[in-house]
Amino acid sequence: MIKATKYLQVESDANADFDSLKKRLSKIKNFNFEDYEPYNELQELILKHGISKIINPKYREAVGRPRDDIGLLIKTFQKFIDNVINTDKLIVIDNYIFPKSYDAEYPDLIINILKKYLPKLNNLTFITKRQFNDTLQTDIFNRIKNINNNITIDLKHTEHFHDRFWLSCSESKGAFIGTSLNGLGNKFTLIDYIDNNDVIQIFNELKNENLITL
Repeated sequence: MIKATKYLQVESDANADFDSLKKRLSKIKNFNFEDYEPYNELQELILKHGISKIINPKYREAVGRPRDDIGLLIKTFQKFIDNVINTDKLIVIDNYIFPKSYDAEYPDLIINILKKYLPKLNNLTFITKRQFNDTLQTDIFNRIKNINNNITIDLKHTEHFHDRFWLSCSESKGAFIGTSLNGLGNKFTLIDYIDNNDVIQIFNELKNENLITL
């Protein structure tokens, strides 16, 4: 694989040559933050605004690949969620958050993603399809309560959402992930932000279906 360093050697002023930098980045099919050093500034910029805002509206950053380190995937996903949660509420829309079949490590995966935020959350809402694994759901809810016994957990059902959305409030951007959490690290997946205008439409639909009361 060609290392990203060969695309990021900008000799002129970085601000003046940023358009050229964007064109170079847009040609990288397997762009990886850790393929070059230093990468902190660009990493934080993309994690704050989303790769689609930095490069072009049609580009999405593939941050999850088969056999990737699951710990790195969790940390990357959490950095997106860090920029989404700005209230004491979190809404997770995922048709397969409580799948019928799953690996033994899957409940730990969900908790490892959520535990960073659970102490500060007052309300956590899961929105999924009507056919789900109620045994797994009970197990996950109990684990959440063990971390924050005062949290209110709501379980709602709808068949009208395909993609996986993580939302906090209608005034903020959201995040989407291309796979349900039980597929994280098993298949290629995408993570990016949802524009605030789209978040507003999603919240309006959730209210219309009486799935939330915000």
